[in-house]
Amino acid sequence: MALIKCPECGKQISDKANACPQCGCPIANRPTSIKIRCLSTDRTVKYLIFKSNGMELARGVIGSTVTININKPTRITVQQKYALLTSGDTGSFMAEPGKCYEAKFCKPGLAFYQTIISEVSFIS
Repeated sequence: MALIKCPECGKQISDKANACPQCGCPIANRPTSIKIRCLSTDRTVKYLIFKSNGMELARGVIGSTVTININKPTRITVQQKYALLTSGDTGSFMAEPGKCYEAKFCKPGLAFYQTIISEVSFIS
């Protein structure tokens, strides 16, 4: 059993509940996927690979949006696929069902390249 946020009142409730005990909001229609926009400032990166517990969930071509089905908060790691090589894990984030994210492989300043994952309000 895990605790999730009620989409209506925001209280912590069991993921097994059919409705929120606080406000009565039905939980059966809760979101079961996330969307991620794939971006990169490194032109040699062809696509991003999203994994959870070592298992590949999706691949997203740079400039595209991927949808990943999850039914509970999930730790997702990101790798970059170049023309021939695949990077090590360069970023990770805790994804929550129903949210939209942007994964951007970039060089923030003089540091090494890194993947910056941020939540966005929506993806069209």
